Amino acid sequence: MALRPLVISGGTLAFVALVPLVLAFALAGHSDVARGLLLGFAIGLLNSFLLAHKLDRIRNGRDPLHALTKILRRNMLVRFALIFAIGAAASRVPGIHLLGMISGIGLYLVISLIYCSWAVIRYCGKEEVSVL
Repeated sequence: MALRPLVISGGTLAFVALVPLVLAFALAGHSDVARGLLLGFAIGLLNSFLLAHKLDRIRNGRDPLHALTKILRRNMLVRFALIFAIGAAASRVPGIHLLGMISGIGLYLVISLIYCSWAVIRYCGKEEVSVL
């Protein structure tokens, strides 16, 4: 099961769920919160793409399996540093609400986690593979 298509479909579902919230904030006059939510969504999507790319490389054998913990630890540090750097830059911009950005990341992660869990369980049911 390739992870990139799963991230794309999960991101699409999260975006569809997030658009009414963004529109509600924008129409209520809180466009900074709406921009923060959209930036948080983009950061969450980028984080998922980076993780899916690394896991697909490991699964396909392009990264050595014996260095798995070191590779994933370094990848996690890069992803979190990227989130922190974008958050620090966004906190300096007056038109982006930082709490909205954090909420966008959280909403994306919750929605995509639920969707990906459902997709993996469905895939394992079709392939008759044990989830645990």
